[in-house]
Amino acid sequence: MIINFVEYKDGGLYWTKPSGPRARVSIGSRVGHVNREGYRVFKFEGAHLKEHRVIWYIHNGEIPEGMEVDHINHERDDNRISNLRLVSRSDNMKNTSIRKSNSSGFTGVSWCSTSKKWKAQIQVNGKKISLGYFSDIDLAIDARTEANVKYNFHDNHGGKNGYKR
Repeated sequence: MIINFVEYKDGGLYWTKPSGPRARVSIGSRVGHVNREGYRVFKFEGAHLKEHRVIWYIHNGEIPEGMEVDHINHERDDNRISNLRLVSRSDNMKNTSIRKSNSSGFTGVSWCSTSKKWKAQIQVNGKKISLGYFSDIDLAIDARTEANVKYNFHDNHGGKNGYKR
């Protein structure tokens, strides 16, 4: 079992002994590397593992089917147990970072060139809900912020520090 080969310390996993006779690991070194998606990953007995999932398992046991381990602060390699929470896929989507393609600076608020107004919308359980069209961006942001509260979106949704003006 992997728990015999690693220890959790300061938000990471560190090798306590080699995982097999041919393993090339340095005792006391941090496991794995950060992949292109930003997750710390490593290989153990032929399986590719994500560090945050193993840390959750060490502290809390099995991850139930249909549940995911979410990084509360959006930092995918910040695997402190205090930064991890167990959520459904739907709840995990309520704590996503703002998309790189976003031009308004606020998730769910965009400029509609045909109406020449700011459009506010939110997606809940796979359904897009229109919150209206506004001549002032602040009104569109207010509508989206109120919808975040109404539909129980996480405070960090849309950014690393929540909505800031």
